[in-house]
Amino acid sequence: MWPAHGGRGTADSGYQGSDMTTPNKKKPGQERTASDIEHNTALAVIRAAVEWANAHLKNWRILATRYR
Repeated sequence: MWPAHGGRGTADSGYQGSDMTTPNKKKPGQERTASDIEHNTALAVIRAAVEWANAHLKNWRILATRYR
């Protein structure tokens, strides 16, 4: 099913605690560190590019309907 050799992916904060790379949450009463901000920004850039690519593919009619 999933590769056992560390095929980690990126995910949003809802997958915190899983084996995926997730954004760093802000701890109560503290500010985010510069490295946390850089990490979250890098993940957001990757996720945005993937979301745009998926949206672009969905606009193609051959992928939106069953091919006959």
